[in-house]
Amino acid sequence: MFNILDTQRLALSFHALQTVVYTAIVVLVATTFLFWATGRPTSAPPGPQPWPFFGNKWIIDRYKNNQQFHKLQTWLTTNYGQITMLYFYSKRIVFVSSPLYAKQILSSSLFVQDEESVKLFEGIVDIPSPEDRKRHLSTVKQLSMELLHARILDITMERTFRVLISWNEKIRIDSERLVVDLDNVCKAISLDICGLGILSMDFDAVTGLRIKQITLSEIVLNKVVRFLHQRANLAPFAWAYNKVGITSSDLVSARTHFKSVLKSLIREQCHPYVDDPLSSVNIIRTLLKDYGTDLTPENEQAIGADVYRGMLWSNMFLSSALSFVFFELLQNDDVREKATQEIDRVWKATHGKIQLDTLSQLL
Repeated sequence: MFNILDTQRLALSFHALQTVVYTAIVVLVATTFLFWATGRPTSAPPGPQPWPFFGNKWIIDRYKNNQQFHKLQTWLTTNYGQITMLYFYSKRIVFVSSPLYAKQILSSSLFVQDEESVKLFEGIVDIPSPEDRKRHLSTVKQLSMELLHARILDITMERTFRVLISWNEKIRIDSERLVVDLDNVCKAISLDICGLGILSMDFDAVTGLRIKQITLSEIVLNKVVRFLHQRANLAPFAWAYNKVGITSSDLVSARTHFKSVLKSLIREQCHPYVDDPLSSVNIIRTLLKDYGTDLTPENEQAIGADVYRGMLWSNMFLSSALSFVFFELLQNDDVREKATQEIDRVWKATHGKIQLDTLSQLL
């Protein structure tokens, strides 16, 4: 009898243990589900899913379930869908003007190849018409102010936008007759390399986000110099076009180098065009169509001014696409302080407007 009762007790204990374990599992699953459900937006976030997005892949991954981020994405895509979008991926920069094209690029196996990256660079060096420049200037002003009101931009970035806009105004006004000598073109580029305090992200697949203090135009210049090297048949190691953090001690050599590259590029018009990935850009062909083939100093200056305007146009595009992610970087006190100091210096020295005749005083 004792054995039977003992067996029954053991059976009941085992059954109770099963019940407890089962209940615990159910509670755990239910709790997990409730936690997951309450942490999600009540409805599917608006905006394109999952691409295209403006910004850095690290930022996108971090905020992919953030309603405010999706709202901003939707607003940008809806109102500024034709603005060149910037993607960071494996440290390569891609410029596209169509969300559909962006999606195709990102899904392409060729995207990770250097040749494809170079081909996608075509759009950034197109010289816009005066009407396009005027329209884009208005768009950037509206974009920067709306982002500022949305507390995405702080006052530092707002002032940077004003500097860029002032620059663009200077170039846009009477642009058909504007002539800038190569020295001033290079001084302006050097000033931008020196820094308007604009920051950029360098995404690293291993370490996550790695912040570097480099200027927006330095990104452009790196790409442009690489492109110029290829077009002018110069050795790519003649200057470190992929260098970050260019300091003031490098300005003279950088300016001299760019002047040399630009002159070589202008004189490259005597070389026959061959079927290559970059032949569709036709920068030189476009410029020579406007200015002729006579390589007088005046024509060199005018061509230099057009190249300079094209680079400024690229800067405006970049600042539009990048602006909304800078708030994340500016949370870093050291970065924000250095950026503010540099912008204050440039802003005070130029009285709020960049003038070509004052650039030499700033270097």
